[in-house]
Amino acid sequence: MMIPTLLALVLTVTNPHDDGAGSLRDAIERANALCAAEECRIEFRIPATTPWTTIRPQRPLPPLLARSITIDGNTQTAFAGDTNPDGPELEVNGSLLTEGSGLEFARCSGAVYGMAINGFPANGITVGGPDCTAPSGALGGNYIGTDPTGTRAVPNMRGVWLDTRAGDIYWHWQLGGNVISGNTASGIFVASGPQLIRGNVIGLTAKHDAPLGNGASGVAILAKGSGTDVEDNYIGFNHHFGVAIGRGAQKVAMHGNSFQANWQLAIDWDMDGVSPANVVNIPTITSVTYADGVTTIVGTTSGDMGLFPRMSFYANDAPDPSGYGEGQYFLGWVHRASDGTYTLRVEGDLRGKWIATTATYVFFYGFIRTNGEFQGFITATSEFSRAVEVR
Repeated sequence: MMIPTLLALVLTVTNPHDDGAGSLRDAIERANALCAAEECRIEFRIPATTPWTTIRPQRPLPPLLARSITIDGNTQTAFAGDTNPDGPELEVNGSLLTEGSGLEFARCSGAVYGMAINGFPANGITVGGPDCTAPSGALGGNYIGTDPTGTRAVPNMRGVWLDTRAGDIYWHWQLGGNVISGNTASGIFVASGPQLIRGNVIGLTAKHDAPLGNGASGVAILAKGSGTDVEDNYIGFNHHFGVAIGRGAQKVAMHGNSFQANWQLAIDWDMDGVSPANVVNIPTITSVTYADGVTTIVGTTSGDMGLFPRMSFYANDAPDPSGYGEGQYFLGWVHRASDGTYTLRVEGDLRGKWIATTATYVFFYGFIRTNGEFQGFITATSEFSRAVEVR
């Protein structure tokens, strides 16, 4: 017996006009009318004579009301060729507007790939609304708040706003491979819902080789954003914190990020400056030594650290002005030893670098399968320790 394959309805954008057949607005309106109960895709096949094609709405685009809709700017690249080797071939620019966001997912379900979204008076991308009943989505390979080369700021007010409600133990939206820089306020603002923020450039150019900071924090996470994980991102040069965590949040974990030159702390719980005692207490580096081609770092933690705590170590060219952090080069992580210490050995001479560390509380509460994955851990990561120079 053959099982039928369910295909998404494809709506194609064929011109950069603000309205009319073949426009992005028309595709969104058609998706809202046709895709209440099925998956929709918006694809692009716009004849191109320049490195990238720009769509400039003359009035706000309608919110996306479809159950699940993917907007795939990579299809413009497939159609017209890789005419912009520095980034996306498709730009949506809000410079003609006085209000509104770029793309708004009112039902909190969908995806956006391969687009530059910039110049909007509100958010580049907004996810949230009263019909946010089954949040699930992805942002990948987008430039949000920069031009399509990722080298010049074309700011939205905020880059991405996520408000998908709290209460679930699986990630609602996954953000990966995006450049989210140059926005007037925060790059990513998590008002509610657990999200996964992994592998993005936040506050630097696309090649993360020059500053392009957001005007507030790189990532801001409010109390209802508990459960959000921030992993393997470049987060630098943002005008407030690297990652700001609102008072009342409990489960926000970080791992493997590169933090540099944020104007305030790299990680700040409660947005009140250095907090030695918080959801996870700030750890302490007890010794840093170099001998025989190996740098050895030893740290300790205090307070309840759960069953499988770990400590992550970072090197810096210079310490943060506060003396705590940042975390420019991720060195690795270790679990706690039987004597209560954490020891990382790194091959190489790190003399002259400054070492800082974070501690992550890990509590195992049993396997539960949700969204196709096993979930069984509650994790939260501390602010950075005081930095210690390798001598």
